[in-house]
Amino acid sequence: RSTLFPYTTLFRSMQAEERALLETREATGRTGARNADAVVAFGTLLALAIVFVVTRTAFRGSLERKRAETILGRQAALIDQTYDPMLVWKLDGPITFWNKAAERLYGFPREESLGRVSNELLQTSVVGGIEALLGVLERDGRWEGKLQHTRRDGCRIIVESSMVLIRDAQGAQVLEANHDITERMHAEQELKRVNRALRTISECNQVLVRATEESHLLDDICKILVLGGGYRMAWVGYGENDEDKSVRPVAHAGFEEGYLQTSNITWADTKLGWRPTGIAIRTGKSAIGRDIQADPTLSPWREEARKRGYASSMRSEERRVGKECRSRW
Repeated sequence: RSTLFPYTTLFRSMQAEERALLETREATGRTGARNADAVVAFGTLLALAIVFVVTRTAFRGSLERKRAETILGRQAALIDQTYDPMLVWKLDGPITFWNKAAERLYGFPREESLGRVSNELLQTSVVGGIEALLGVLERDGRWEGKLQHTRRDGCRIIVESSMVLIRDAQGAQVLEANHDITERMHAEQELKRVNRALRTISECNQVLVRATEESHLLDDICKILVLGGGYRMAWVGYGENDEDKSVRPVAHAGFEEGYLQTSNITWADTKLGWRPTGIAIRTGKSAIGRDIQADPTLSPWREEARKRGYASSMRSEERRVGKECRSRW
């Protein structure tokens, strides 16, 4: 209605002119009447033509909009059925589209996700930081790489992500497609771990075959465990038969920084002696501390371990003639 309003007004003004011309025809006679009739007819036809053109244009625009909306609706339905999670979010934050695959992977229903900031909802972490990612998006118009996301149940997953920046009448929006590669990454990490362990054992065996002095052998094995095995620090200690049943360090490699001098490790029959190292020496069995900060048996060394970045530990024991014990950490 608002589009046709100016032309409706024009049509009414022409009708007013028609009435004026009728009055003129009565005053001027038949010749003037014919001219007036022609003018009125032309004006009426012109107004009708304008209204027709405007109406047709508006109708065409409506059809094009409906056609575009239909196409977009079909495309959205197809995206909604894709296997991989896809979402659309504005460059300044809120999510505007969230497909069913995203619901399945992340556990967040669509109605709960729309309007949220994706990086906050999924607790996104990426090498280099989110700001660097957004900078690449704005500069290049696209970004590809690995992201870490958090599902609704708190589980951390790894996704391979592809993002495209789209600028349109609604502003800058990002189309993001993700593929869950968590299991693949874990399998690759496990394969690397096994290969690293096999390689470390092989190198230790080679050093053992070539060794001519025990001190050099112990030093070399500690170095292999750190450089090849990926451990932060490795050391070898002898369990002494002195009064304190002390454990004397004889070799080490890696980031030690005075740890062995302050540890006061013993295998005596005391509370401190019944810790992992003492247990390994007494029982001949390996002792593993998977989390130094949480394991109560490792509490005496927790603070010093934290300062040096030690997260876990493993102790194994070896014996030789004369019952001399060695503890390797």
